[in-house]
Amino acid sequence: MYQQEILRVSNWSDSKLSNLLSEMEFEGHITRIHVGREKIVFLADHGPDTACSSRNDKRN
Repeated sequence: MYQQEILRVSNWSDSKLSNLLSEMEFEGHITRIHVGREKIVFLADHGPDTACSSRNDKRN
């Protein structure tokens, strides 16, 4: 989910959301990746590595 979407539905300030997500990332609950100027937020066990490996499994 894009970080901007979380911001929109949460009605929190940019800084509050960023601080919360940074803490969650540090604790290993989420992963954030930069795509251009945006960030995509994944649950730690549902991140881009998990998505890539499941796609590779389907191809084999």
